[in-house]
Amino acid sequence: MIPSAIGSVVTATFLCWGTNYGFTKFYWVITKWVLTTGLIVFGTFWLFPWGNTAEKLSGQQGLQALGNPIYGFDARGVLLGTLIQVIFLVVIIGISVLKPWGKRATKTKSQASSNKSLAS
Repeated sequence: MIPSAIGSVVTATFLCWGTNYGFTKFYWVITKWVLTTGLIVFGTFWLFPWGNTAEKLSGQQGLQALGNPIYGFDARGVLLGTLIQVIFLVVIIGISVLKPWGKRATKTKSQASSNKSLAS
């Protein structure tokens, strides 16, 4: 999973770099980047370790792991975390298809020079 997540970030970087959308020109691109990065961080540092711990405990203890509070916490964390990730992925796909927010307002050279002259 982690290599796939890294591949997703690399692909997104190349798409932003090589297309008209850029990295920060559109609000929807920024939102997708933030959500995707959040999912990768959450999956790497919380969801993946919870899954590994639950797997290890169930392998060692079998059905008795169901009574272990650590197993219960990690199993619920994996279930809830997976649901959250699926919901966020659906939102990210929706944003990709709908592109709901427009371009960010950027200053033109004439606006930047007039702002400098006002500050002087």
